[in-house]
Amino acid sequence: MTSPTEPRTPSLYQAVAITGLGVATIYGLQLVLAAAGVLAIVASSLADLGTLGLLVWVARRRRIDLGLRVPPARFLAAGLLVGLSAWYVALQLVLWLQPPGDEKVLQKVVEQGSIGSAFVALAVLPAIAEELVFRGALARGLAAHGPAWRAVLVSGCAFAAYHLIPSQMVGVLPLGLALGLLAVKSGSVVPGMIAHLVNNAIALVLSRDELPGLSRELGARPEITLVAALVLLGCGVMLSARGPA
Repeated sequence: MTSPTEPRTPSLYQAVAITGLGVATIYGLQLVLAAAGVLAIVASSLADLGTLGLLVWVARRRRIDLGLRVPPARFLAAGLLVGLSAWYVALQLVLWLQPPGDEKVLQKVVEQGSIGSAFVALAVLPAIAEELVFRGALARGLAAHGPAWRAVLVSGCAFAAYHLIPSQMVGVLPLGLALGLLAVKSGSVVPGMIAHLVNNAIALVLSRDELPGLSRELGARPEITLVAALVLLGCGVMLSARGPA
C-alpha cells in the first residue's frame, strides 16, 4: 500500500493539467524568447529546460510520480530498438501519405549551431521534457484510471498534435504510440527518453547530412531498410507489451 507521503501516479485532472502546463510553457517560452531576438535553437533549449524545471517543481510540491525510475533491462532494450527504427518508418509514412506542411523553418533550426549544440537542443532536452509531459504525466495518469490502450492512443495523438505541422504530426504518431506503450507497461519514462533521444539524434544527423555515406546507403536500399526497421520496431513493441498492464 502506498504511503500518504510517497509520490502518487497523477490523477486524471493532474495528468491533463500537467500536460497543458508543459505544452504551454514550451511554446510560451519559445515565443517570448523568439520575440526577444534569441536564436531559435537557443530558445528551444531554454524552453525545454524551463519546462523541465517547472515539472520537477510541481511534481515535488504535489508529490506526483512522473515515472523517473530505472525499469527492468528489457524495457531499456525495447526503448533502444524503438529509437533505432521508428524514425525510418515515420519517414516512409510521410513519403507515402504526402501530408501538407512547410518544414523549411524546422530545417533552418536543425542547421543552426554545431552538431554538438544541436544534439543537446534537439535530441537530449526534448527527449527529457516531452517524455515527462506526454508519458510521465499524460500516458501514466490515463493508464492508472482507465484501459492501457486508451492511455497509449490518447497520449500518442496528443503528442502528434503538439507538433502542429501536418507532416510532422503524421511522422511522429507511430513513435508517440510506441513511447506511450513503453511508459504504460514499464511504469517509467526512462525507456521512452532513450527511444526519443535515439530517434531525434538519427533524424538530426541525417537532416544535417553529417554522414553522407549512410544517407546514400539508406536511399539505395529503401525496401530492405524499411523491412529491417519494421522488424526492429516490432521487436521493441513486443518486448514492451510483455510488461504489466
